[in-house]
Amino acid sequence: MAINPLLVYLRPKDIPIVLENLDTIPCDKLYINYYPYPHPHRIARDYFLAHPEYTHLLICTNDLVVTKQDYDKMLENIVNYPMLDVMCGVCNVDGDQEKDFWNICPDLPQLDANRRVYHWYHKQCGLKGFIFRVAFAGFPFMCIARHIVEGLMRKPGRPGYDGCDLFGVDGFAADLWFCTALWELHVPIYCDSNIEMLHLRYEYEMQVGKKEPNCELRTGSKVLNVTEECERLCQPSISRTELQQV
Repeated sequence: MAINPLLVYLRPKDIPIVLENLDTIPCDKLYINYYPYPHPHRIARDYFLAHPEYTHLLICTNDLVVTKQDYDKMLENIVNYPMLDVMCGVCNVDGDQEKDFWNICPDLPQLDANRRVYHWYHKQCGLKGFIFRVAFAGFPFMCIARHIVEGLMRKPGRPGYDGCDLFGVDGFAADLWFCTALWELHVPIYCDSNIEMLHLRYEYEMQVGKKEPNCELRTGSKVLNVTEECERLCQPSISRTELQQV
């Protein structure tokens, strides 16, 4: 089977080093620019589902530096381990107190924010260079096979569940909500610690509400404005009036 991934970049900020490295990655890329949460995640889901030519969804969060080498390694994994439907790399939790920890956990934190604890893997845990299973991954360049995305849409949900729109039930918990959905469906997440990236958490200013929301499809040397299509496909629908009030 031919591999044809779509990389979605969820962009509320302008981070030069992130953008420069994304420019070197050769696959189609959907830049979802300056939308308030949770619209970027829903746009990513619905655009991907509407385009069956793409075999895998690659999620790049706004502050993650993904290099072409990281991308090439992920594609190598897709080819070599086709049975691993959800894969990711690793990155530092932040640049401060938890800079020496990867943003992956062996167990699944609770959805309830008041009871939530993250048991991060330390960088010196002895797993560098290995591919291993994790329960939680904070979107460190997550790669998801198409049938998994489609299967999540068919999941009979608990109250507040909206398929794989990655929409957290209690605020900014999109990654946890997604990993919880996978856990409940017995879909394992595998982490390749050879793909280690820089996470610029808390750095640079938010541009949501300052710049016009838009969507760009970057394919080859072309940059196509697909804002109208993305907003039309997105469910629940996006209100331009609502966006102007952010």
